[in-house]
Amino acid sequence: MKKRYLCPVCDQELTAKSFCPECRRIRREPVVYEGWLLPNESSHEGMVETAATGGNSGSVQPSGKGQSRPVPGKGAYAGRQVRAGGRVYDSRYMDNCGSGHAHTYGVPNRDPHKKKQAEGSASRKMLRSFTIILVVVILAAAFVGPVKEMVEDLILGTEESSGGEILEESFGATEEESPERVTVLSEEEVVAAGEPCNGYSHYDVDGSEYVNRLSGYIEALWQSETPDIEWMESNNQIYREGDYSYSYYKKGVEIWLENGISYTVSCDTATGEVMEVSVGADTDEAFRQAFLLAVCALEPERDRNQVWQELETLFSDMEEEGYYMERWGIHEVYLSGGSYYYGSLTCLPEYDKYR
Repeated sequence: MKKRYLCPVCDQELTAKSFCPECRRIRREPVVYEGWLLPNESSHEGMVETAATGGNSGSVQPSGKGQSRPVPGKGAYAGRQVRAGGRVYDSRYMDNCGSGHAHTYGVPNRDPHKKKQAEGSASRKMLRSFTIILVVVILAAAFVGPVKEMVEDLILGTEESSGGEILEESFGATEEESPERVTVLSEEEVVAAGEPCNGYSHYDVDGSEYVNRLSGYIEALWQSETPDIEWMESNNQIYREGDYSYSYYKKGVEIWLENGISYTVSCDTATGEVMEVSVGADTDEAFRQAFLLAVCALEPERDRNQVWQELETLFSDMEEEGYYMERWGIHEVYLSGGSYYYGSLTCLPEYDKYR
């Protein structure tokens, strides 16, 4: 059943579940209505009568045929059916302004008697905005002269101190000469180009092969675990700074285990090599075992007992300081413990496959 959030003051439906477009206020305690249609709405003629007799499955019901539900603090408003925009509304506002004719209700639950007031408010806002702009223009005109003289004096002083050479780059920078520009690329564009990014370092390990190898290690160590693997959307950007450009292409995969262990593997979107692996766990023992598997999957040729002995030293340093961050073999290692255990392995630049 769909939930709709209504303003407790004017009964208007809220946007983002909290903002009233009519009152232009945030409503911390909205009225929650469960149902596809409000009691005063209908997709065809006759639905209002159905809702009034209990046909609408919403939890807030109108007070009767031809009436809308009571509004907090306002009592029950007698209304009537009106047709607007191809739909039928049962407005909660009475035509008590003495005009003697029906109003046009273009929006459900919006009081037509406030239309002139709203128009007047808009006019006042426009006048206030025009006044502010006028004041700003007057003040700017008053300062143009002094500022121009100050800049001319500064340029003159620069000419005298540098033998007549003006530092044009200080005053002549244009948008085209902006020191940094960012370009966002789609995954299809990056894959089609086939060029590895230069902002990250790459292990000589294919991402898909790494995930398969790691999954095998996990199932061998924790036989009751079946890894939940999910590839994420890629993030691909190029930063231009002067004559240089730096590309960052990343496509990640998350691996979740029911014992609370999780892995995140970041790969190059274009070429697929692993660039970083992170591990998280709830307990110290589970974290140590999970981190060992992450290392062995990156370096399957290494002796696992030797890797474990070296990691024990790193874990001891982590316990003493609360964290550990150093170079270790081909990796930059980060470890942290406490209420939650986290570690990451990043390829060092000198071991980048494309270096």
